[in-house]
Amino acid sequence: MTCCPSPPPIPPSKSRPRVRGALRAAGLSVLLAACSTSPGGPPATYLSVTLVNRVDGTDGTDGTGTAHPSLCTQFPVLVGSRVTDRLEIPGDLIVHTDLDRSTAQITFVGAETITVTYSVEQIRAGVSGDPFEIAGRRQDYGATVRSGCP
Repeated sequence: MTCCPSPPPIPPSKSRPRVRGALRAAGLSVLLAACSTSPGGPPATYLSVTLVNRVDGTDGTDGTGTAHPSLCTQFPVLVGSRVTDRLEIPGDLIVHTDLDRSTAQITFVGAETITVTYSVEQIRAGVSGDPFEIAGRRQDYGATVRSGCP
């Protein structure tokens, strides 16, 4: 009695792609297992600018009862990127922020132009202080720069 003939052997050239594919899959599995779910990089850092009435110190009002929103901007995390933001009190004052990964430049344009600069390290350390004076076209303001957003 004759048994079934054995299948012909697989030539070496056809078996290698299977081995390479298996090795690639195993290598990819090891790489994925070593990956973290954390995005990495620097922590998210925010800068806020709040306008304060210089006369009565009421946070966010201009003395006529008009509330001013705070300007809140996140520092960029990608190398070479910039983030700009703007807050305008029509006819009186413009606040413009320009941030890169390491510095924040804040420009106040009113009756005069004032520019202040902070490093990201200063902001992360918790910049918070007394308002500094800004002359608008119609009235004077105080501006407070803080770390984080209200």
